[in-house]
Amino acid sequence: SSEVYGRIAGERYSAHTPMNPITPYGAAKAAADLLVAGWRETWPGLHASVVRFSNLYGPGQRPYRNASVVVRFALAATRGEAMTIYGDGEQERDFLFGGDAAEAVAALAELPEAPARPVLASTGCGTRIAVIAALVAATAGIRANIVRLPPREVPDQSRIVGEPSTIAGWDGPRTAIVDGIAQTIAWAREF
Repeated sequence: SSEVYGRIAGERYSAHTPMNPITPYGAAKAAADLLVAGWRETWPGLHASVVRFSNLYGPGQRPYRNASVVVRFALAATRGEAMTIYGDGEQERDFLFGGDAAEAVAALAELPEAPARPVLASTGCGTRIAVIAALVAATAGIRANIVRLPPREVPDQSRIVGEPSTIAGWDGPRTAIVDGIAQTIAWAREF
């Protein structure tokens, strides 16, 4: 998860950016990274890698409190509910469609040797939360019903855009954000 990076200098992160989590969630993800590294050191030849994803979204993601904003907005739009934006909506995220993430993992599993360093699966492109809300509304064919609330008290990494790793056998994400949103809305209508 990109949460392992916490606040970083600059606007982009990569698999080589040092871990500096600032939330318990990010710390748990960083601990998992270290656990995999420990297993690899203990058992040389173990085929295990750390894959850090940017913000995953798509059909099938459960709408728990910290689910992707894309999924939460799609469910709200299809139910006639308001989409809640915390802060000004200018926060930027790198949204990766779940199917593209699965293809990245499948490509890694096919490698004869697992990469020793973490791999970042991301699009390399940022999309603002306010733009996501507008795209969801337009794709769902509704007038955007947006409620704006003050920024959350949890530290916000407003610039989370990743620099994707090169993964042999994976040409990068193929799903454009508008197409991923359309698939997510179709799923939300059936949820």
